[in-house]
Amino acid sequence: MVNLISPQRKSLNKRIVEWGITLLVAAAVLIAVDFWAGQSFGGPPPFESFYRFSGELKPGEFQRQVKSIEGEQGIRVAFLGDSVIRGTAVAESKQTIPAYLQKSINSDPDLRSRGIKVFNFGIAGARDADKYGVLKTLLDRGAVDLVVMNVSYPFYSEEILKIPVQFPHIYYDAFSPQEKSELGIADPAALRIGGDTDWGVNKSAESKSQSPDQAVAGSKLEQAIVDRGISRWNLYRYRVDINSYLFGGHPVQEGRKLLEKRLGKKLTAREVNVFNADVEGVPVDQNNLAAKDRPENLIKTYDQFEWAEPEIQHLRKVFRVGPVDEKNIGYRYLEKTLLLARQRGVRVVIFLSPVNTALLDEHLALDRDDWQRFTTQVKGLESVPGVSVCDLQNSVEPRFFHDSLHMVDEGNEQTARVLYRQIKPELMGLAK
Repeated sequence: MVNLISPQRKSLNKRIVEWGITLLVAAAVLIAVDFWAGQSFGGPPPFESFYRFSGELKPGEFQRQVKSIEGEQGIRVAFLGDSVIRGTAVAESKQTIPAYLQKSINSDPDLRSRGIKVFNFGIAGARDADKYGVLKTLLDRGAVDLVVMNVSYPFYSEEILKIPVQFPHIYYDAFSPQEKSELGIADPAALRIGGDTDWGVNKSAESKSQSPDQAVAGSKLEQAIVDRGISRWNLYRYRVDINSYLFGGHPVQEGRKLLEKRLGKKLTAREVNVFNADVEGVPVDQNNLAAKDRPENLIKTYDQFEWAEPEIQHLRKVFRVGPVDEKNIGYRYLEKTLLLARQRGVRVVIFLSPVNTALLDEHLALDRDDWQRFTTQVKGLESVPGVSVCDLQNSVEPRFFHDSLHMVDEGNEQTARVLYRQIKPELMGLAK
């Protein structure tokens, strides 16, 4: 019988079979690795007492911390707050207020064996609506036993509240339709248009030239692909945990350790901040940064660099708070947060953030009458069942401040020490 298949066709068929086998093997490996990821990281990530979010909060970071606190069986303390809690003016996450509070617990013979874990949910720029979203997320998962929350005076100014919520897409589902409308929260797909968050960075010129409807449609398609396809893969769902497993933690921290190993020396504080800024994509153009935000000044005290007139004017704007009432959306969400905690039976400790009055008085940025009225008003929240308030606004010496609110290492340690004395009775009650 004559063979009608040409040598070229035989060769093509052989290559097709080889490609098919290769694809099948690759798919089998991918499925196996994905199964491994699900088995290895399907549970909660391990507790890290020094964990803190990056300056621009990412969804994966928040989800990781929520999973971590949800998986703990002991007494879980959620530290909610802004950049004062996150620790913006310190180089290391172990120098934050929550980290120092955990250290105090671990060294206290009355509490160190009670399984108390402190979780840092400090978010740079967080408004009260952000704290509300975080708490609602935690309460819906039954993942918190005590809330400690800071209240920073300038966050009730008209200037700050031009943006009433900083990261709505992170806890979008925590808000009711009415709250979304009140806060001006758009659909997550719309949030991806433009802007400087994860939801809108690095858009090409072509996409920016699209109409809003076209952009939203494209974003919805992208989101559908992620939600119904990619997000079902364990490799995607647990990418933050896999990174930690493979590289030992936050890539910036591990990259810095690798650089130090290659150089054979520890980086200086200035070098650490320059490295962090460069790797995390924080702008380092000196002309576009306030003096306090320049890498070489990030962990210096406020009197070690010059304050330019625009920075002083900004201070005056954000500390111009005036009377705070129900019309103030920040204060309204503070009250909503306390009411939510009360309804769920979780106690809240509020502390008024330390303030650098020396800097503010020097530049005539603080109206002490308004400040005192605000302080009295917040202290009055102790009348809400399950809420205690401590005023730490004058508890830290000016020499420990980086700016008007953020403290360097010694200031955070001092704040945690004073705060610990205030919340120890709450912890003792939970530990009984």
